[in-house]
Amino acid sequence: MENQVNNIQQNKELEESSIDIRELLFMVINRWWIFLISVVICAGAAFLFAKTQTPIYQEEAMILIRDEKAGGGSAFEQTALFEDLGVFGKGLVLENEIYILQSTPLMTSVVERLNLQVSYQQNTIFKKNDLYGTSPVHFTILNKLGQRNDLSIVASIKILDSNTYAYVLEIPAQEVEMEGTADFNQIIALNDNNSFSIEKTELYSDDFLNKEIKISVTPTYKRAKALLANLSVTRPDKVTGVLNLTMKDSNPKRAKRILDTLIAVYNADAIADKNKIAQNTEDFIVNRIRLISGELEEVDGKVATLMAENEITDVATAGGKIADQGLKYAEKVKEVEIEYNMIQYMKQYLANPATKDDLIPANIGITDAGVQSLINNYNAQKIEYDRLLNSSGKNNPTMRNHYKALEDTRLAVIRSIDNLLETVKIKRSSLLQQEKLSRTKISDAPKQQKEIQDVVRQQSIKQELYMYLLKKREENALTLAVTESNAKIVESANGTGVPIAPRTMMYVLVGIVLGIAVPFIYIFLWEFFNTKVRSRVDIEKVIDVPVIGEIPEKPKGREDDDIVVSENGNDALTEAFRMLHSNIQFFLHEPSQKVIQLISTVPGEGKSYTALNFSLSLAYLGKKTIVVDMDLRKRSLSKKLDPRCKKGIIQYLIGKEDNISNIISHSAASANLHYIVCEKTPPNATQLLLTDKYEKLIDYLKQYYDYIIVDSTPAQYVADASVINKFADMSLYVSRIGILDKRYLPSIQNLADTNKFKNMAILLIAVPIVKNGYGYGYGYGYGYGYGYGYGYGYGYGEESEA
Repeated sequence: MENQVNNIQQNKELEESSIDIRELLFMVINRWWIFLISVVICAGAAFLFAKTQTPIYQEEAMILIRDEKAGGGSAFEQTALFEDLGVFGKGLVLENEIYILQSTPLMTSVVERLNLQVSYQQNTIFKKNDLYGTSPVHFTILNKLGQRNDLSIVASIKILDSNTYAYVLEIPAQEVEMEGTADFNQIIALNDNNSFSIEKTELYSDDFLNKEIKISVTPTYKRAKALLANLSVTRPDKVTGVLNLTMKDSNPKRAKRILDTLIAVYNADAIADKNKIAQNTEDFIVNRIRLISGELEEVDGKVATLMAENEITDVATAGGKIADQGLKYAEKVKEVEIEYNMIQYMKQYLANPATKDDLIPANIGITDAGVQSLINNYNAQKIEYDRLLNSSGKNNPTMRNHYKALEDTRLAVIRSIDNLLETVKIKRSSLLQQEKLSRTKISDAPKQQKEIQDVVRQQSIKQELYMYLLKKREENALTLAVTESNAKIVESANGTGVPIAPRTMMYVLVGIVLGIAVPFIYIFLWEFFNTKVRSRVDIEKVIDVPVIGEIPEKPKGREDDDIVVSENGNDALTEAFRMLHSNIQFFLHEPSQKVIQLISTVPGEGKSYTALNFSLSLAYLGKKTIVVDMDLRKRSLSKKLDPRCKKGIIQYLIGKEDNISNIISHSAASANLHYIVCEKTPPNATQLLLTDKYEKLIDYLKQYYDYIIVDSTPAQYVADASVINKFADMSLYVSRIGILDKRYLPSIQNLADTNKFKNMAILLIAVPIVKNGYGYGYGYGYGYGYGYGYGYGYGYGEESEA
């Protein structure tokens, strides 16, 4: 049984929730014109706003990143001829190249090349026009040395004539503001360190006379960062080395030039990186040649001295016999001496602190493949480290790892050079010993021939080393000549010429959505925070006091009418009051039950209006009816019926008139309608009602009338209504839509539960008529479809209760 009760309660809650949604939906439908106006205004505003926005264009370029390790193509075939020079490192990593293309140093170079620090605009009524490439003037800021200086400047100029312009200039960081007039090309001092000048460009014309041009100067670094925000570098697939570069800008010409220049700067930077090894090798070889040249001159001098001292004209003949005997070992010693010297040079180079952060010279005559491989590996790591260092600081964790790996490789190179030097040194000692043994066998050789052989051997070694270095310098120069760029342009920067933003239709669509959402939210919030009763559903959700009927609001043009029913009318108001009569039969069960008391929660809810029209409706139905104004304090009904009447209920209650028939008046509207007015406001209304006079009055009226309609005070304001209710057969609780607060509903339920007002039923008045809607009407709660919604109240004043 308990589960069944719970199920019933859940079904009721679901039904109430459904009614809430449906009610809100009908509120929206009834205010369709608000939504239409809102949509038109918001969509129109969005359209105008879109037209005021600066168009944004998109330019795209496509490049192919060459991978030397992958090879292929004629370019690789040409460079492959020189692989023995040791200048080709490992292949490129595309992710690193994307990072480099989006680095601040590259974009800074682009900004400087294109002079993008300065922008020019011309404002129109609706939008700002960018004058890049079409500006009639050129703005230059200089420091004391006549060089460009990074400052943030905002300026506005107006061209007065072909020679003069007026300017207003501001430097926010230095709080400098100045204005005046100047001639074109005139240098104007900004402060002690800076000055500026404005020159006419070849695009100048008289069309710009008396028009304002906005000039904005942004520091190079900030401008580069701003441009990078609009740059996108993506990899369309994972197979090829193709990269897509996309640039968004308000000026398509500028976007195209930025992309083209960025590719050029990237290639130049890559070529410079590749040339670092060859250039470093070039410097090393030149220094070695200079050193060997001095040593060779010294040996040549010794040869000349020996020849003079020993009167020898032909060195080759004098030492022929010795050379023949030691030829086998002399050649080997010469080769080892060259390699030994080159290894020593390399060791000195690596030990020099000045060259610690430089690339290691490659291909200088070290024949050991392991050492040469380590040198090539170190140079490749060093180039990669330097490129990444342009975009990241040394303290970056990734950069610290790179640096540690670089140091480890350099130490490995040093250890390998030391080991190789020891190996060659041992080999050299062995060959020298063998050569010495060969020479001692020639005991009869003159002393001068031995000396000449030593000098000749030294001369030969120096000459061979000198020629070897000259050859390597030529090879290195060839390497510099064939260096290729990293990127090959697949498609130059281009665009459709159609702006990608603002998207006018998207703005309009957002405007339409806002146009629908704003009034909907407003209505929802209004309904949510509105605590007034708007329909019978609001009552039936909270309390179980029966709603006996609903009286629709007055039609337009009749808002000030006190009487709205007619004898033979079939309008909604007349029918509503007729239906109220039918519904009352279910509350008055005995023929003797004739007294109907009208009460309300607060003044101004329409008791008097209801009492007057209901009683008149009963009279039109042939029921003998009398309406009594027992609202002794406000007297609203009396003021409507007969404001000049001098004899009424007060005369009777105070004992000045004992004959009840003398205080009864006849209505001119119907012969079946009589009334008793309250002719004045007494000072002691409640005391008058506590006498037996009122009871006698009701007993008397029951003898002659079918219905007695009593208009009393509000139920919760004064005690008069509860005193009068002792002699009532039914309590008709009048509640006006839009005036009764929902917070009063529990107190109404309490009045019914405690039977403080007998046989109570609620009558709703001023119910809005909803066309094509749904609603509760009359007769058991259903009828003409007077829907839910707000009524338009008539206030709390004395006169307007309807």
